[in-house]
Amino acid sequence: MASADPVLVPFACLVTTGLVGGLSARNPGAPRTTLVQMISVVVPFTAGAFSDGQPWFLPLCAMAPLYLVAVAAVSRRLHADYVTLLCTERALRHQALHCGLTGLPNRTYFNQVLTAVSAGRKDGRKHAVALLYLDLDGFKLVNDTYGHAAGDVLLQQVAIRLRDVIMVTDVIARLGGDEFAVLLTGRRAASAERVAGAIIAAVSLPYYLGQGTLASIGVSIGIAECDSCISDNHVLLVHADRALYKAKKRGKGTFHRVRFFRDDDGRTERAIAQCEAAGR
Repeated sequence: MASADPVLVPFACLVTTGLVGGLSARNPGAPRTTLVQMISVVVPFTAGAFSDGQPWFLPLCAMAPLYLVAVAAVSRRLHADYVTLLCTERALRHQALHCGLTGLPNRTYFNQVLTAVSAGRKDGRKHAVALLYLDLDGFKLVNDTYGHAAGDVLLQQVAIRLRDVIMVTDVIARLGGDEFAVLLTGRRAASAERVAGAIIAAVSLPYYLGQGTLASIGVSIGIAECDSCISDNHVLLVHADRALYKAKKRGKGTFHRVRFFRDDDGRTERAIAQCEAAGR
């Protein structure tokens, strides 16, 4: 611009316009950084045009800041739309992977965790895993007696108590209805019975459902545990469900534990009962 060359001046105008517009469109996530970059392009352009002293350059000097302000406004608008899009995407992802009533992860999320654990084992990161399958005892009676609203309140309070019992490293999920699951990995897997006992004790406490209504329920738990030789952790869910059925068959408020292992021939996987215990 300072040279007033008839070839360089139009080229400088085109380059400045393209750079400023491109920066605004390609960087919606960092509007302040984009503004600094645009200023670093427009200021030398304006200074060169002004220093030459050509009369017809003066309108360009006046238009350059206005163009910068307009493009900066567009950048801020793009930034707002970008943030809204990210927030919406995050909310939809959370909604797809969590229970809307209790806020706990849902079955889809839990299956993803099981898949990730299986993938880790295939990569050589092997560790013990214990899966606790929970089913509430007496929930249907409360739901039928006091209504679905009271049942929803009860499920929310159960979710809070389960969160208080487990550790941050544990994974808890609501699989549907009155069924929940807890995944313990590593050294925590050895504490499956202790965790099951703590869950039974916490869930068995009375619940206040509003309007002077108190209700009591219980929980039965099936525990399936495996060591590092098992490659498909989804099989754990099946054996935990069977263990839950045996626990409910023997009486409410109990847990039944099985250990899942691979035979010596390395081809057959089966489960044997390790213990049956009352939760109280």
